[in-house]
Amino acid sequence: FMGVEIHDNILRFNPALPAELKSVKFRISFQGHWLNVYADSRQFKVLLEDGVSQTLEIRFIYKVYELRKGKEKVFDLEES
Repeated sequence: FMGVEIHDNILRFNPALPAELKSVKFRISFQGHWLNVYADSRQFKVLLEDGVSQTLEIRFIYKVYELRKGKEKVFDLEES
């Protein structure tokens, strides 16, 4: 339901939470980076907590975004 996969060496998220879940929160390690991930019915949030570099590219649905260490990226799921 979080749609997590690796494609072309980029971590991809395509969340689709079932109605029974109010929210999901987890921590994931990818290529020497730690990310905090949160989603509810309205928002998807990802924070590059720590890692081997200051930035990391992720794909949210079909677009690539650059995360910066310590900066939370928020996506509106109602617009997706």
